[in-house]
Amino acid sequence: MKRALCLLIALSWSLFAQGLHQTILAVADHSLEDYSTFLNSLTENGYDVTTANVRDEKSQLFQYGERMYDNIILLSSQSKSFGATFSPKAILEFTQAGGNVLFAAGSNLPEGIRELGRQLDIYIGERHSSVVDHFHSVESSNDESVLLDAVSENPYIISDETRQAGSIVYKGNGHYLGTNHRAQPVLRGHPSTYVYNKKSEGKVSEDPWAAGTQLFLVSVFQNDAGERIGFSGSPEMFTNTYLSPNSPSYSAANALFARDLTNWVFQRVAVLKASDMTYGKVGEPYELRNASTYRIKDQMVFSIDIAILNDGQPQPYVADDVQMELVMLDPYYRVNMVPVASDSKTYQHYEAVLTAPDHYGVFTYKIAYNRPGLNPIDEKATFTIRQFYHNEYPRFLPHAYPYYVSCFAVLGAFLIFCGIWLVQIPKASSKKQK
Repeated sequence: MKRALCLLIALSWSLFAQGLHQTILAVADHSLEDYSTFLNSLTENGYDVTTANVRDEKSQLFQYGERMYDNIILLSSQSKSFGATFSPKAILEFTQAGGNVLFAAGSNLPEGIRELGRQLDIYIGERHSSVVDHFHSVESSNDESVLLDAVSENPYIISDETRQAGSIVYKGNGHYLGTNHRAQPVLRGHPSTYVYNKKSEGKVSEDPWAAGTQLFLVSVFQNDAGERIGFSGSPEMFTNTYLSPNSPSYSAANALFARDLTNWVFQRVAVLKASDMTYGKVGEPYELRNASTYRIKDQMVFSIDIAILNDGQPQPYVADDVQMELVMLDPYYRVNMVPVASDSKTYQHYEAVLTAPDHYGVFTYKIAYNRPGLNPIDEKATFTIRQFYHNEYPRFLPHAYPYYVSCFAVLGAFLIFCGIWLVQIPKASSKKQK
């Protein structure tokens, strides 16, 4: 039994750490030679990278109904369409099947990517638009190579090393976000940054399409199942111009930013894994846990193990805001789970001890954990809480002692009355004789 359990845990961790051996399809509508440094860095990190042109036959997402790759990188700079293979419907089906996608499309992005962005609540600037900043830009770039340092403060997406590396060079289009909480900005503009379009130059100066800190350059999206999509309005930021150490325009900040972005989108970091979700009575053996039925007012313990994947390796995830719910239509309990010290180096053990509700029925032990930058945890387990059996009730209830005393008091009074009545001898009656 223990050996089988150990094998099962080892298999689950091997599947959990499969980010080290993921496959990537890098597709572009132009030559990929300019992205060789970026693609080589992915190969060095353990990814199996396949490159293809958007029109190649091997640019397929599915074969016989099965997903062919774990991740996709779409780089676009000139095409108006990526075809039916990479249509918004096909991309969404790919993510629903467990894949992750990274887009990098400039000013002349395909309309399919724009439509996909609208479905994700990411609204991209019109064609031929560029991000401009007259106060934060590279010299001799017509203010179109913008220097940005307003990166996300979320430590699960962007590391402290990247924040301290300096300004990121950006050249491309911009976008703004809607109200969908699943979409998060990663890189945003300065107050002096705005979207510029040469075809409507006069209107831009009066009423820019997007500007300031509400103008986003790189954003990410994560669906309810945890699959991730990244969007950058600049394919140039992934080219050798900024990522190759041999280039005169090399930017260490760009290299670190590209590393952090791909690690997050491709689920190499900030991936939570919940396992060994158990419940049972306090003090009972582990083998007897997760039974189908428990009794009202039982002292129960609920536990779960949570790990986080960082750089492809599982580590304990320690937090003080992991909550559990015990639900039957409405939550009867909603309490914080307490981290319990253990010798494990791959997961953190959490527990919560509480008394089973004084109500019988079917209950659900539920953990719904959603935090920005982390994939959501949604785990459930169902069991029944029953009433006391007839022979489980106490024979004498302490609250009924006054009634017991009154009953025996009445019975004693009746017996005393009967005894007095029986022993009493009536006096003989005297009759007057005439």
